[in-house]
Amino acid sequence: ALAKEAKARGLHVCIETCGHASAEAITALSPFVDVFLFDYKETDPARHKAYTGVDNSRILENLALLDRLGKTVVLRCPIIPGYNDRPDHFKGIADVANTHTHVTEVVVEPYHALGSAKYTRLGRAYTLANVPTPDKETVLGWVAAIGAHTHKAVRSAIEY
Repeated sequence: ALAKEAKARGLHVCIETCGHASAEAITALSPFVDVFLFDYKETDPARHKAYTGVDNSRILENLALLDRLGKTVVLRCPIIPGYNDRPDHFKGIADVANTHTHVTEVVVEPYHALGSAKYTRLGRAYTLANVPTPDKETVLGWVAAIGAHTHKAVRSAIEY
């Protein structure tokens, strides 16, 4: 309802999603959204399930649905050292971007610990406390690794 009303008032609507929703919900929302910021966390289904609790099949199905609907998608890829900073995942990101006509760019989102305080407030353990924040050269290497396999724009979420 909020997206519909915003669109009716001439506002640009952008939705951030991990894509784990029903196809019906995505389809119903899509006419009112200009851009989907679509998180793509892990290429390997088993790793995706281990890290997030669900495999990535529904996520990939919804990404394909958005593409068929002609919706603009920015593929946002959080990269966490020691978890998903692998060459096969970088190639997988590029493959996903290449497969979808309406993915306009890939944004590499380097890991940071800014969310750790939220875990503390919620009384939950922050399991990534010992993960280092990647340096500029590492992040730019990730961007280059993905960019080597796609013609789509690839950039870091952090400007150096």
